[in-house]
Amino acid sequence: MKSQLRKRIFSLAVALAMTVLVCLPASAYAENYKDYIAVQKNADYVKNGKYYFSYTYQNVHATKDMVCYASLYDSAGKVVATWKKSSVPVESGKQTRLFSYDFSKVASGKYTFAVTFATEILFSDDTTIWTWKSSVNHNASKISFASAQQMMDSSGTLTNKFNIKCSSIKGKALSIQIFDADGKLRYKDTGKPRATNNEVGWFSWNGWPSDGGLKCGSGKYTVRVSYPGGNPIQKTYNLEF
Repeated sequence: MKSQLRKRIFSLAVALAMTVLVCLPASAYAENYKDYIAVQKNADYVKNGKYYFSYTYQNVHATKDMVCYASLYDSAGKVVATWKKSSVPVESGKQTRLFSYDFSKVASGKYTFAVTFATEILFSDDTTIWTWKSSVNHNASKISFASAQQMMDSSGTLTNKFNIKCSSIKGKALSIQIFDADGKLRYKDTGKPRATNNEVGWFSWNGWPSDGGLKCGSGKYTVRVSYPGGNPIQKTYNLEF
């Protein structure tokens, strides 16, 4: 009998503990955020290969300082990136904060960005938080050789053109390196940042080395193409000059 009573008391204690854990978050969101913080989500954008989340905010409370921090989650709810806390003091005026991330590090999928504002009172449990969320459908970046062709340039010189298929590399620049059969670097170049996510970039080479000297002869050459944060590709061609 005593054993059964102890079991019932233990079960009741566990149930109460679980109830408390469930109820705590509800009380944290009870107050109206408009009494504390004014938040404006700005347009997201891509620059130099990084994706930027932008928010403008202002502490509108009379006495309580606040903090701002953010996290990025994958479709399974796993945290893939976090940003440090920044202070949002009383009467600090409007602030705009940029949160940048290089999505080339992660697989394709849906990602959720969450920016959080919280009141912080030292030595007190009286902390209130609010979170704004936005989603990004990410397609992993990649490049591949589309084709190669010989053609005459504007000066009438025989040149070799390499077409590169690009996927989701907006804002990133392609670079090319061409090596001869002995592995010596003969030519290199870097293009402009890609203007869109899905397009075909290209390079051409007429056989003249980047570092000067005599024109290269016909033969086998290995073409290597890369971009920041991505996997390089290479292919060997028989080139004529």
